[in-house]
Amino acid sequence: MKLTNLLVVLLLLAGGEIVAQPACRATLPAVPGDGYYAIDLPYVIRGYAQPDLADLRIIDNDGREIAWAQREDTERRYAGGFRPFPVEVLSAGKTTQLLVNAAGESLSSLTLRMKNAEVRKQMTLEGSNDRQHWFVVREHIGLVNATNPVLTEAFVQVDFPLSDYHYYKIAINDSLSAPLNITEVGVMKEGYTYVSQLLELPVKDLTIRTEGKQTYVNVVLPYKIEVADVEFYISAPAHYERRMKGWLPERYRSLEGRTLLGKRTYVDQQDWDMYTLSSDNGRPSILPFNHYTDTLRMEIDNKDDQPLHIDSVKAYVRKVYLVAALQAEKTYSLTCGDEAATYPQYDLSFARQLPDSLTHLTPVNIEVSPTVVSAAERTGWNEVMHYGLWVVIIAVIMQIIFVVRKLLKQKP
Repeated sequence: MKLTNLLVVLLLLAGGEIVAQPACRATLPAVPGDGYYAIDLPYVIRGYAQPDLADLRIIDNDGREIAWAQREDTERRYAGGFRPFPVEVLSAGKTTQLLVNAAGESLSSLTLRMKNAEVRKQMTLEGSNDRQHWFVVREHIGLVNATNPVLTEAFVQVDFPLSDYHYYKIAINDSLSAPLNITEVGVMKEGYTYVSQLLELPVKDLTIRTEGKQTYVNVVLPYKIEVADVEFYISAPAHYERRMKGWLPERYRSLEGRTLLGKRTYVDQQDWDMYTLSSDNGRPSILPFNHYTDTLRMEIDNKDDQPLHIDSVKAYVRKVYLVAALQAEKTYSLTCGDEAATYPQYDLSFARQLPDSLTHLTPVNIEVSPTVVSAAERTGWNEVMHYGLWVVIIAVIMQIIFVVRKLLKQKP
């Protein structure tokens, strides 16, 4: 019984240490004044934290927990441009007539895309919803010197009162000169998109080997982390397009069949995503991976071609940061690595009042607890704990049986 009790105590102590001790701790730099700050998360912290960062905690020097909101670091980029409409040429000669199908969209301008021309012409614009009854939208529109000093094409915008006709008819007077070379008619749209900022991960090990018609690429990372993109640097050949499997990190067991005695047999399998490595854009091939893993396993199908000359492979995670209200007279630490932690329930109403620009802080003095394994190794430790507990349970049952049998033998 003493041996069993000792095993129980040791496992409970070990289990308590795994849950209670944060795997990673860092210090936040002192802030110059009270306010909201953005706290960047280096890949070391991301590697020890839970995938959704549920275990991250900001603690001040009084031991109080500070509320934080999670944000993704993005860059605002212009995404506007020319959008053409379907166009039909109704007539040509002394008058060029173009039928534009705008599908009833509310418009106050149309843009003509044409080859450069120094010219002076008159244009009329009409609108209709049935192509039978036409109504004037604007007349006596002057087209003068449609030229672009940089490109061979020019964009000429024609403004008119806000309208929502299904069709527009453009009539250009060509009686005094040859017609314009109009290639498209559409609209110029202003717009912006937000592009995720990426953080490069260090590669612990890169293995590239070719067997037969397949090239196998293994990229080992120091932490289990949500990999966003994988980037291939390929120096030869100059032009290529190869299909590639990206093996998913999760394995599963599927039923293979039954033996003669009726026993089920299973086989371990793994799914994959298909990608294409291509030299079309003349830049490194960037593939969206989006999997939580510490090992990237990829398989390139060369068919009958020579294998690609892969110089390097890089992996990236999306840059995220925390936003919190910090005070100048306090010091703060950031902890993570508690597997038992759940996502904190904070009052995040302050997130709606944040300024457009925030000062970014980078955690310093990052310390990893030597008593706690990294995120990439936690699964193995959990299995040890799981089977260890079963060993203790069986040992306790055997001890109870032994004691009961001993008591029975001692009865007169």
